[in-house]
Amino acid sequence: VTFNASASNDTDGSIISYTWSFGDGTPEVTEMDPITTHTYKVGRDYNVTLTLRDNFKPVGTNATWRIITVLEAWPMFRHDPTHAGYSTSPSPVLNTTLWNQTIGPVSYSSPAVFNDVVFIGSTNGTFYALNATDGNLIWSKPLGDPICSSPTVVGNMVFIASENGTISAWDVNGNFLWANHTQGMIYSSPTVSENRVFIGSQDSHLYAFDKINGNQLWATYLGGAVDSSPAVASGRVFVGSWYGTVYAIDETNGNVTKKYVIAAQVRIKSSPAIAYGKVFIGAGNGSLYALNMDCEFQWQKPTGGAVDSSPAVAYNKVFVGSSDGKVYAY
Repeated sequence: VTFNASASNDTDGSIISYTWSFGDGTPEVTEMDPITTHTYKVGRDYNVTLTLRDNFKPVGTNATWRIITVLEAWPMFRHDPTHAGYSTSPSPVLNTTLWNQTIGPVSYSSPAVFNDVVFIGSTNGTFYALNATDGNLIWSKPLGDPICSSPTVVGNMVFIASENGTISAWDVNGNFLWANHTQGMIYSSPTVSENRVFIGSQDSHLYAFDKINGNQLWATYLGGAVDSSPAVASGRVFVGSWYGTVYAIDETNGNVTKKYVIAAQVRIKSSPAIAYGKVFIGAGNGSLYALNMDCEFQWQKPTGGAVDSSPAVAYNKVFVGSSDGKVYAY
C-alpha cells in the first residue's frame, strides 16, 4: 500500500519528519519523505496514524488517522497452490449485489481476482476480464471451445485451459503469450508454483509446463482421467484421479513419490486441500479423506452422497459439500 502525506503543510515553517503507524503491530516508521509504502500480510481493516513534526523549538506535532481496508487477491482456483480455499480478507457485512454482468453460460469456471480485475471463462468458449468495481468488460478472448477450467493469475500472466485440451497463457492486458496441448479434454484448473504450471487431463496424465515459454516439462500417467486440480506444497504435487488414487508427485521431474489407493472403481473429481500438515480430499464413494503428507491414511468421514466438491480448511475445521445437498464441517 502506498501512503502519501504530501498534501500536508506547515504555514509558519516546514515539516521535518513523517511518522507512520501502520496498525498491524509492526514498528513505527519515521521518514523525511512524505510518500512511503508498507506491505500487509493479512487482509482486514487497519487504523493507520500519521504524525508530523515541524522545525520549531520545541518541536510541534500534529496527527491524523484513517481506517483502510486491505483486500487479499484471489489469484487462482481455491486461492493459492495449497488449495486450502481460505482468505484473510474480511467478508462483506451485507449481501448487497454490487453489479452483474452477462457473459454467457458459466458451468464450472470460478473467477480469479487480481488487481481489481475479475478473470473467468465461459462454456461459450470465451475468456473474460471484467472490472471488479463495476463489472464492465475490459477485454475478452474467444478460445473456440468451452471453458470449464478456472483461470490462474501470477504476476503479469494469466493461465486458462479449454475443454479441447489446450492450455494458454496471456498477459493481464489480453495479449497472447503461448499455448500448449494435452491429449484429452481438460476440466482441471492450472496451478502455478515457482516456474511451473501444473494441470490434469482426461488423457489420464498430470502435466507440467514451463511458465514462461509453455514448453512441456513432463507428463505423468495416473491410470485414470484427472479432473482434480493439483495442489502444491513442500516440493510435491498432490492430485486425485478416476483410478481412485491420490498421488504425491515430485514437482521437478514428475516422479510419483507416494500414493494412496481408495478403490480402483472410485472416481476422484475433488481437488486436494493442504493444511495443518495434512491432505484433505473428497471421493465419489461419498467420503472425505485426510492423509498425511506421505499419502498415508489418517481418517475418513462418510457423507450421504458423492464428494466431488473440494474441501476448504480454516479455523481447525474442514468444510466440504456433498451431492446429498448438505455442507459438512469436521
